[in-house]
Amino acid sequence: MGKIFSAFVCIFLVLFIIFGAFTLFISIKSENNVKSTLFVDLPEIIEPDYEDLSEEPEFISVNNIYSLPGKATSLQGFIREITVPEPISAVNFYIAGIQVPINIKESLYDKSILNLSEIGIKIDKQPGIYNAKIEIFGYDNTLALEDNFKIRIVGAEEVLAVAQEECGRIGGYKYNRWYGASDDNPWCAVFLLWCFEQVGLFNYVGGHSGSHERPYSWWEWYETNEKAHSRNSDYIPKTGDIVFFDWGEADGKDEEGNYSADNFNHIELIEKVVDGELYVIGGNVGGGQGKVEYRKKWLVTDSAVIGFGENNLENVDMPGVLNVTEKSLDSNIKKFNETGKTDGFKFIYDGVQVCMGEDIEPIVNRFEPAIDYYEYNSCSFEGIAKIYSYSGFEITTYVGNRTDRVYSVNFLNDSVATPEGVSIGQTYNDMVLTYSASYKEIPEIAGLYVYTKGGTNLSFRIENNVITSISYEIEDIYK
Repeated sequence: MGKIFSAFVCIFLVLFIIFGAFTLFISIKSENNVKSTLFVDLPEIIEPDYEDLSEEPEFISVNNIYSLPGKATSLQGFIREITVPEPISAVNFYIAGIQVPINIKESLYDKSILNLSEIGIKIDKQPGIYNAKIEIFGYDNTLALEDNFKIRIVGAEEVLAVAQEECGRIGGYKYNRWYGASDDNPWCAVFLLWCFEQVGLFNYVGGHSGSHERPYSWWEWYETNEKAHSRNSDYIPKTGDIVFFDWGEADGKDEEGNYSADNFNHIELIEKVVDGELYVIGGNVGGGQGKVEYRKKWLVTDSAVIGFGENNLENVDMPGVLNVTEKSLDSNIKKFNETGKTDGFKFIYDGVQVCMGEDIEPIVNRFEPAIDYYEYNSCSFEGIAKIYSYSGFEITTYVGNRTDRVYSVNFLNDSVATPEGVSIGQTYNDMVLTYSASYKEIPEIAGLYVYTKGGTNLSFRIENNVITSISYEIEDIYK
């Protein structure tokens, strides 16, 4: 019996040693190769040092960081309710340790829930991330709640930089699909909402308020927040504001004199205002699929302008933003008007040569009928611009010597190519091997390469080494 018990103990010890060795092996293997599927170490979370405003961290939209313009007059972007244990008697608001003047509607007092978006405020801060605190006092002036969070102050230059980065992009699929709108949705409003979302101001411009995919919904938002200003008001539009257009020049109103969604046709972002002239960036510009474009210039008093949405973004000088060079553009148009031809770049389609500055009529008469045709008041030159859209490209015209002349040709897809054989979908190397490396880069527009010859530009937009757009235009629309 004793021998059997001893054997049993030995067997048990051997099994115990084997199990221990096996467990140690698995543990070492897990540490050296992959983490255990049962016990996964969470990544270390490192809080950014918000006190050091000289090195602002990249903004990430999280619950305890809110974005506001540099000259905000309300907390309308703070979609947050705070519940306090007793009715409210007073509220204090601090940014970077300094108390900020606020204005609370009487209707908010004596309530146990405070909606931060309804608080009026006066901020005048440079862009950066700041510590903020709100103190809420109860009816007997005792501190009922204290909340600490971060505020990111956004300047106009940040929103404009986002919009500017998109200049030259053809089609609004990217923005419509981001918003959840249909691919054929006219996308000027969705494009601007996307730009504001990139800097954390989605809620501030009303993105949370419901359908915001059409210009009229923006106007309603600004009206509700007392920040809509008609063209005939005393308001002076500023950098970062929104401008609304009615191509029918009816001030956005129907026959009964009421604002109508059907008459709000387009919106754009104001880059600057100089001597009563608007310089703007917008999406869905032109015909066909539309594109993102920097344009100048609309008079503040132009009859196509309905009015403005006030954003209180910091009005700063923007020397780096793309500017259209009026003098060089006008001189080239004048030259083309006088000669009617150019020795610059030429586009050839179906055996028909298209030169910048040429009369458009004999050209389109040799093509099949255009798939789409569009007219608008040009903001780059006087008169009506016309856009003829075909299956793979579109031609935009200007008026010269009372004649509609070719202003630009934009490729829409890879079904067409330059006479030298370069098309959308090819690579940067294909471009350089065909046209050399003697291009001009436009620093304000990432990935834009421009070749110039005989008063014309041949422009390529490249993303991830792939050509995404090709266009011919009159030199020199880029400064």
